[in-house]
Amino acid sequence: TEQPIVGIASLDMPIFENTEKKKVWSLLDELSENYRLMRVTEDTVYIPQDVKVLMLLNPKGLPVTFLYALDQYLMYGGKVIVFIDPYSEAEQFYKGYPPHPQTNIQSLLNQWGIVYDYQKVIGSFAEALQIDDEIRYPLWFFVDDGEKHKLHFRSAGTLEVIPNSGDDIKYEILLK
Repeated sequence: TEQPIVGIASLDMPIFENTEKKKVWSLLDELSENYRLMRVTEDTVYIPQDVKVLMLLNPKGLPVTFLYALDQYLMYGGKVIVFIDPYSEAEQFYKGYPPHPQTNIQSLLNQWGIVYDYQKVIGSFAEALQIDDEIRYPLWFFVDDGEKHKLHFRSAGTLEVIPNSGDDIKYEILLK
């Protein structure tokens, strides 16, 4: 059988480049076992409907034509996963300097009923990474899923759903 297509757009980070630094993208290796990965570039003007889900990785500086293509893709039933990290350590790993947190996807998110504030990050004192007996780093924390798996968050951003934003926006909260 033919594998479903996952589109991946990462305009700032060269995740498809064959470099030593690519090793941080183990997610792509996992996905490629069950899905066909399709690179979606910044000059895209149309996202095919056979893309089952589009993953946007830290979208910044998106061209207007790309934003329009994304909006059209969603209007016709496409699905998107948006990974927004205002102070992306992965981006810093690639570029060698801290990222500029501002992004132009905010207006599109607002149209979808979602608020993103790049000046906010989340943390947890209770689940913080403990460096020694006295120092805890709350911006790096772990969340246990109850089944012996832990998710590790590092300087994660926040999203909020605007109340009563309409019934045409479907979303699922994966972590709270």
